Amino acid sequence: MRIEIDPWLCQGHLRCVETAPALFRWNDELNHAELAESFIGSESAELVRRAVGGCPEGAVRVVEADVS
Repeated sequence: MRIEIDPWLCQGHLRCVETAPALFRWNDELNHAELAESFIGSESAELVRRAVGGCPEGAVRVVEADVS
């Protein structure tokens, strides 16, 4: 599964980081959230769903889902 964080939309609410700290982290230099892991497996799908749904700005989104 491929996740994307739009740095222009991210306002630093940190909900994705709080929801799934193993998957997301805050980047102080870039001033937005980023993925902590480059590959997110299907076992993390529920955490990703909650992170996507919890972002008030809609900055976190699934771009490509693994269909296998």
